[in-house]
Amino acid sequence: MVLLNQRAGLAQRLVLDRFVQPFAHLPGTRLGRAAIITGDGAGAVRLSGREPFNYWWQAHLVDAIVDAAQRSHRTGDSGTARRLATLGHRVLATVWLRNGLTLRNHFYDDMAWLVLAVGRLAALDQHLGLTAHQLSLTPARRILTRQLLQGCDPTGGVVWNKDRDFLNVPAAGPVALHLARTGRTPEARTVVEWILRELSETTRGLVRDGVRRGGRIVEDAYTYNQGTTLGVLLELGEPHDLERAAALVRAVAEHMTQPSGMPGVLVTHGGGDGGLFTGILARYLALAARHPGLERDARDVAARMVRATGAALWEGRDPTTGAFPASTTVSITPSEAAARCELSTQLQAWMVMEAAAVLGSHGS
Repeated sequence: MVLLNQRAGLAQRLVLDRFVQPFAHLPGTRLGRAAIITGDGAGAVRLSGREPFNYWWQAHLVDAIVDAAQRSHRTGDSGTARRLATLGHRVLATVWLRNGLTLRNHFYDDMAWLVLAVGRLAALDQHLGLTAHQLSLTPARRILTRQLLQGCDPTGGVVWNKDRDFLNVPAAGPVALHLARTGRTPEARTVVEWILRELSETTRGLVRDGVRRGGRIVEDAYTYNQGTTLGVLLELGEPHDLERAAALVRAVAEHMTQPSGMPGVLVTHGGGDGGLFTGILARYLALAARHPGLERDARDVAARMVRATGAALWEGRDPTTGAFPASTTVSITPSEAAARCELSTQLQAWMVMEAAAVLGSHGS
């Protein structure tokens, strides 16, 4: 357990020290830079040039900060937990500032991820007794929830963005999870039933990406989609939900892990947005591994995948810079270590390390 906590702590420091910076040199602001350039063979780091603002990456940054705060609290370091909670609030406030003094966004999945992070940050505040922070989170949750309800489609699905021409699991999964966590169970169930009815594969048991207006199915099956669907099934938690969750865990183990020689190691999807996908799945596999209502075999399978994936990413680190690889099959080479390094892939590794650490603390 100590080793897993140490690995999560090192991943935390890599992201917070190298990627999280003030926005426009404004005091008190913090935002994750999209990329850095790692340096000169001595582990030096300098910021890359102008980078785009990735709203949903910031949501996962807040989520990972909450994970780290929870780990600090578990290990008795309440001071660090409080400082991390404050950092989470600063990132959230800076997202609002950088986004033009609003949390509204063209993409419903982006807003869904942010409201999930806000909900977890609110729960952390309550656990730590930081009641003053709640004043900033309540309106954020209200505004984002109102936006997400506008994205719910009469078919039962959720549109990806305000063009409303694509209903997909990247939006539907986190929206349903937010609805379930905030007591809107019938609406959450409507969405998850749409996912399973329209997008479940009949052969492998995985969840496909989405459906275009007119009915064309986008057949891609990403780790991201399995994770969000798993999360909402666990949150709903009825016996038939948990049966489906167990089946999905087994489908992931069979069809979304690396070939023989790397048992249980999840596949990854490169850099950019895809650099976060497997971290998302690992988060919800860790929840599955600790869910008392899930059958023991499925819990064990979920835990093995999280631990194996964490070990693979750890082994692939660059020994000089500490940067994590985007892939669970390839280690960073010296030439790559001096190249552009993205926040998404480093966040993914941090998320996996936190998932493995929380499993270590629960003995799963």
